[in-house]
Formats: sequence, structure tokens, C-alpha cells
Amino acid sequence: MQDSKGSNGADSFYKVVVDFGKVGHEAPPRLSVHERDKIRDLQDDVEYYEPQLEKETALGCAFGHFEWFVGLPWPYWLLRPLRWFRQKFLHKRRAGRKPMACHALPKATDNSTLAFADDFFLFDRLSLIYGGQFRGSIVVNYVLGILASGILVFSLTIGSEWLRADALAPYRYFPIIFSLFELFCLVLIGYIYCTGATPETEEHRPSWAPGWTWQRWHQRWLEYRLLAERFRYLDLLLPFGENEATGISIAPGGEAATMWHQRYFEWRIAKTKAATIGMADYCQHVTAVMIAQERYHAHNYLRRGTIADGLHALAVRMFLFGLLLCIVNFCIEAYSGFCSHCASEKLELWRHWIVFLAALLPILSAAIHGILANTEYTKVADTSGEIAHRIYKLVDQFSAVPVPADWEDENALVPTRNVVREFVELVINEATGWRAMLRDKNVPLA
Repeated sequence: MQDSKGSNGADSFYKVVVDFGKVGHEAPPRLSVHERDKIRDLQDDVEYYEPQLEKETALGCAFGHFEWFVGLPWPYWLLRPLRWFRQKFLHKRRAGRKPMACHALPKATDNSTLAFADDFFLFDRLSLIYGGQFRGSIVVNYVLGILASGILVFSLTIGSEWLRADALAPYRYFPIIFSLFELFCLVLIGYIYCTGATPETEEHRPSWAPGWTWQRWHQRWLEYRLLAERFRYLDLLLPFGENEATGISIAPGGEAATMWHQRYFEWRIAKTKAATIGMADYCQHVTAVMIAQERYHAHNYLRRGTIADGLHALAVRMFLFGLLLCIVNFCIEAYSGFCSHCASEKLELWRHWIVFLAALLPILSAAIHGILANTEYTKVADTSGEIAHRIYKLVDQFSAVPVPADWEDENALVPTRNVVREFVELVINEATGWRAMLRDKNVPLA
């Protein structure tokens, strides 16, 4: 719906960003130093990532494999006996998530026809890169925390048998190996945190901090995601005028005017005119976009919601099982105290395993809850469910609106414009809602 894609496809996007850096932040009100630093970060991102936007980062791959693994059904088989006991004897049953009803999938939309398709593709990929970096850092740091704690608990329980004075020579090096492994895990956690953390204030990076620190993975992900979403739906609003496209609020009050990405969006679409298109084709395109988003959010609600529910239940079971093992260990200790002559090496070995698991299982439970809290799996899934339900109603509402004969009939355009604007506000507000929901999240220092 755009005369041109917004940038010359043969040229590097770096030139576009550099041009914005020269003029985009000087217009009143002048952007703060912190926001101007973000523009320079954008230039660095475009220069570094543009040739390899399709590639995954190591942390992004780690998060992808984590979602694949926890999305499998077999990790939750452990819950089935306890679920049966709950239903059979306690007469309680938790309702599982069910697939949501969606409209039939229309003809696939082609993103290459979007207004400013290059901008959408760039910021979509950059948001996926930094979203993978941030969420991958959460998973990796908690896993490293589990390994560091697990090796310490192992050395104090089961491994203590290997470290006796009469142990074989190879086992005598185990304390050094355990200590080095734990140190490696902790140093790696600190490195990931220092690299990707978002500062809590808008001050400059400290002069003593190296350039590779404080890369703001979390903040870049959310800002690039918001820009990608605004460019994704731009061609739905452009036919109604530039003011309609820029009029959707992304921040309360005048806060948006102080944000670099709002300035960039306005700068890119300034004096842009929508290409001529028939109303029937436009309405068909809008319907396809709405249904595609409806089905995406319905899938997201089911998939990530099921993962969140399963991980939460698994964490609770691990904690309860750890508590049970603590009680068993107490009974063994009491038995050994009252009947010391009955103690045996076999019983001692079992006690070491029980203590190891009793200490490790609560750590695993806490790590799972930490991952769920930092990624906000449950909130994201429930929000997607609400959005899918609202889009379902909007699709029905839009389908019931008579197709205007042409763009000149202002009165006939009002219902169409209102529904389209409500849809775009809904999906844009979801992206801005992520900013509010995840404002206090950061790369975890597990």
C-alpha cells in the first residue's frame, strides 16, 4: 500500500540510520543524552547485524532449545501419579488450557508488500535477536546457578565419600575440580550479567566500564519490538492519513516525544502517501492480517500457557518431594542415633543420596520459579488469550461492515476506520504493555 518500501532495497540500511542520527534527534524537543546514545547503539546494531540478521545467537539458540524441551510432554509424566491421587482422593481437578476457536486462515499475507517493509524486517529481526539474548540469558544463568549449587552440594554429600583420606589418588583432585567448576559457573554468570544488563538509571555507562558491558538486551528487545509492530500495521492506517498512523499513543502524556523510537517512526513516515488501492482489496488485506494475529495469539496462549502451567506444577512437586526427603533423612538420623550399632555403610550411602536430593530439589524448584517470574510466561500467555478473544470479535465486527464503494465516501469509511484503528491500538498496546510488564526485569544474577 506504499509507493516505495521506504528505503532502497539495494542500499545498506546503515545509511538510513546514519541520516536519522544526523537530523532526527535535533528537532524540538531535543532528545536526552541517554536517548541519543540509543541511536548510536542502533547504528552499531545495523552495522554489525544487518549482514547476518537470519542467524541465531548462542543465547537465542539456548532459549529456543529450552522452549522445545519444556514443550515436550514427557517431562511432565512425573506429575501423572500425583495428579491421579489429587483427582481420586481429594476430588480436585485443575482445568487445563484448551485450544481457542479461531476464524479460518485466509490467504497468507506477504510482508514484502508492507509499507516500509525494510524497516519492519530490520526491527523484527533485531527484536528477535535481543529477545533471544535476554531470555536466553535468563535460562542459561539459572542453569549455571543450578550446576554451581549442585556441584557444591554433591561435594558435601556423595562426593565426600570420594574425598576420604584413604581415597585413591585420582579422587584427591576432585576438590580442586569441583571448586574450579563452581568458579567457572559463577564467573560466566557474572560475565553474562555485565554484558547484557540494562542500567536502572538513564546515566552514561561508567567511565571505568568496558564498552562491551551494559548492552541493554532487555531494553533493546522491547524498543525494537515496538517499532517492528508499528511498521507492521502502518499500511492499515496510512490510507486514512499520516495523522491516523502517528496518532496511536505509546506512552502516557508527552513521554512519547522524548523517546528515540517515536522520533524515528515519525521521521520515516513524514510526508508519506499511501498508494491507490481498491476498497475491496484493502478490506480483504485487513481481514487477513487480523485473522493471522488472532491465530498467532491463540497458539501463543495454548503453547506458552501449557508450558507455564506444567513448569509451575513440576516446581511445586519438586519442592514437596524435597520436603519429604528431609523428613526421611530426619528419620534416618534419629534411627542411627538410637540404634548406632545397626548403622551400616549401605545405609550411610543412601543417606548421602537423600541429603543430596533433599538439597538439590528445592534449588531446582526455585530456579524454575525464577525463570517463570523473569520471562512472565503466565502473564504473556493470558494476555495473548485475551487479545485473541478480542480480535475474534473485531473480525466479526469488521466482516459485518459494508465495504465502501471508494475512498471518497467519508461517511461510509467511518465504521471501517474505527474497527481498523481499534485493532491496531489493541496490538500496539500489547507491545507497549510488555514494556510496563517487564520494566523491572533484567538479566538475572542468579
